[in-house]
Amino acid sequence: MLVINNKNLEGHLDLREFADLEKLFCYYNQLASLDVSGCSALTTLNCHSNQLTSINFLNQLPHPEKLTMLRVYNNNIQPTDIALFSKFVNLEVLKIGTEEDDLKQGKHNNFYGSFKSWKNLSKLYNICIEATDVNEGLEYLPFSLVQNTKGGQYYHIECSSHDTNAKCKSIQDQLRPFNYDLETWQLANPELMLKSRPEYFTQEESKEQWINALATKIEKTQQELQATKTNLPDKVKKIQRLTSKLTSLEHIKNLLEQKESLKQQIEQERDIHQDAMKAMDNFYQQNPPKENNRLNNILQEFEKNYLKLNQENQQQKQKNKELEKTIELIEKLAQQRIQELESKINQLEINQEQATKIYKID
Repeated sequence: MLVINNKNLEGHLDLREFADLEKLFCYYNQLASLDVSGCSALTTLNCHSNQLTSINFLNQLPHPEKLTMLRVYNNNIQPTDIALFSKFVNLEVLKIGTEEDDLKQGKHNNFYGSFKSWKNLSKLYNICIEATDVNEGLEYLPFSLVQNTKGGQYYHIECSSHDTNAKCKSIQDQLRPFNYDLETWQLANPELMLKSRPEYFTQEESKEQWINALATKIEKTQQELQATKTNLPDKVKKIQRLTSKLTSLEHIKNLLEQKESLKQQIEQERDIHQDAMKAMDNFYQQNPPKENNRLNNILQEFEKNYLKLNQENQQQKQKNKELEKTIELIEKLAQQRIQELESKINQLEINQEQATKIYKID
């Protein structure tokens, strides 16, 4: 472990020779860049509150899967897609935002993107995206973070825009009505969860667990709301958030139950309809109506006559084509004969004119 916090360090920090280094703490300095390309055992990197403008040094790590804790907040990172962190699959803590006091000092980490790129970071339990442009994908955040924000835990999912134009405000606006309880938000958005985590809905057992979890969350929210009203009546905003949270959850639960009930009715009616059709088919196969037999005979006779007529038509068409070819050939021969006769006549006329001229001379 290397601890060099608050040592007035500036410029570049070269740690290429620290092959066995597991934990690095170098925050509260003025570092502009790092080189950790030789740190093959690194699991913890805490370099917040420096002057870093890029996190490309993370691409140099020999074993990104070993990193479990990364704090790079309160720097000056230039626009960077958070998808860069997707390869650090064992991260538990990932803090990349900018706190309010550091914003006032001119610092700002310019991260952007969607939590969708973090879908496989299954061990995350603490994140910070404050004042960034990360603006969507709550449905993709892992179950580990869901568990850690139960009951409302802002400091595990810090997402305030700090009154800036940062797009993370949309994340905060979505979570605030649920008191930053990610589980409640996900339970209240089954349509989004179906797209991001279809495995939650593919089995009847999973769907039942979802509805049960929703009911449990409603019960706990009701208890918390009642306790807050009784013991902390002056906490008006909290009471409003809990009331909004409870209303949303109850609405979603009612919709899911209605949808499930309607689905069952449709399946029952479809089964009844299919059974009736099978019974009808069996009856007609065993007891074909006489009128149907007569109709079948008429149809068969019609089909036979139609095929015969069609065959005769085809034969006649073939004869017509052959006749057309014969006529065309005769016309060509006749034209050729006419040209030959015209040529002979012309020659005779020429011979006659010459004979007349000779006679006159004599």
